[in-house]
Amino acid sequence: MTDTFFKDVVELGKIRISFFVALSALTGYYLYTGHVDLLSAVIYAGVFILSSGSSALNQYQEHEADALMNRTRNRPVPAGRMSDKTALLVSLFLIIAGSLILLLGGNVIAVVMGLLAVLWYNGIYTPLKHRTPFAVVPGSVVGALPPLIGWTAAGGYAFDPGILAVAFFFFIAQIPHFWLILLMLGDDYRKSGMPVLTDVFSVRQVRRITFIWLSATALTGMGLSLYGLISYPFLRFLLQLFSILLLISSSNLLFPPGKRKHKRSAEFLKLNSYVLLIMIILVTDSLL
Repeated sequence: MTDTFFKDVVELGKIRISFFVALSALTGYYLYTGHVDLLSAVIYAGVFILSSGSSALNQYQEHEADALMNRTRNRPVPAGRMSDKTALLVSLFLIIAGSLILLLGGNVIAVVMGLLAVLWYNGIYTPLKHRTPFAVVPGSVVGALPPLIGWTAAGGYAFDPGILAVAFFFFIAQIPHFWLILLMLGDDYRKSGMPVLTDVFSVRQVRRITFIWLSATALTGMGLSLYGLISYPFLRFLLQLFSILLLISSSNLLFPPGKRKHKRSAEFLKLNSYVLLIMIILVTDSLL
């Protein structure tokens, strides 16, 4: 029973998503400090647990809608393995624990930004996506905050142009990330009663819109080299190369469904790989 509960808590916290959220916070931390230290592990743990708590709270909020969708009906609460009250308590515990750990390794500003991310995701984005198919645009602010959390936890100025450029990159990348999921699972979202972009535009138009946002992601990624964030020529070359490759490969979305060479899941994987590669480039340059 204990093992089952632990597995459910892990699923409640969406640890794969929380892993990357904390990794983006670590990117901001290393960009400021330029070295690996024990505090970076504390910052990572704090953001990871805080993000897990936010995800758990989201599943508490949406357990009724989750029960209507194939991809979410087996989550702990809609499947009946955990009560909604228990999920709420778990989420609050994780949010408090993550905040305290972040305070221990960082500072009050980093904690405030972390809690702002929770408030934005659970208090603004989650209810908003049940009202408008465009909720992902303001909701993507959540993706921009983790690098700022890491940067400010290390002692950096929150309005430094360099870290704001990184935050803006993560903001832009969140939008096509969601709409690629929509292209794959739009019918499932519709079962929950949530408004989806394909209610407003045709699938062909949504593909074109997603291509535009993927192009914006690639161009924003290219622009990171303009802020003095990457000093090594080879890493700047890789940044430009990966951005151009994303731009070219995204053109598959412009082909009619029967003629496109790749599945939408491939585009989703490419985008996530691109964002990860950008983080690796930024961290590698800062540590060299």
